[in-house]
Amino acid sequence: MKFSLVGLALAGILSSAHGALPGDSVNGKRLHNANCLGCHDAAVYSRPDRTIKSLDALRVQLDGCSHMAHRKFSLLESQDILKYLNDDYYHFP
Repeated sequence: MKFSLVGLALAGILSSAHGALPGDSVNGKRLHNANCLGCHDAAVYSRPDRTIKSLDALRVQLDGCSHMAHRKFSLLESQDILKYLNDDYYHFP
């Protein structure tokens, strides 16, 4: 019993280390590269004066970007892109 509790605790720590957002980061990267890099490169995510300061702001920005990309992402696609961007660049809790 003690071993399984330790295993569960470790699994919780590991999952939180990889972000609490649901989604498929690999698919998010694919979608991002196919739809977002036509307007800007990834440097906008890591510049010191970036304007995105929260996960909610990132969601709003993605909605605006989908309009510019002439692509309406499904809920799952948006979640995948959010996961990719947060895992690789933003690291919001």
